[in-house]
Amino acid sequence: MTWQGRLRPPLANQQVFPPLEKPPLKTWIGVGGSPESVVRAARYDLPLMLAIIGGDPQRFMPFIDLYKRAYAQLGAR
Repeated sequence: MTWQGRLRPPLANQQVFPPLEKPPLKTWIGVGGSPESVVRAARYDLPLMLAIIGGDPQRFMPFIDLYKRAYAQLGAR
């Protein structure tokens, strides 16, 4: 894998274990319930994964709505 971004030093020809079945490497931001984390996922143009440990998943819908609004406002993708 070769990669360059803004948040860490670049990677050059690094091996990934286990090997990727289909490149590129898929990445998500896991969020546990912070609105700031939801907006950060949209800002970095990354998919969102909600950490729902228990309870009614429907209560996380406001975070999905926030992600969609932030994604649209930030002009991602």
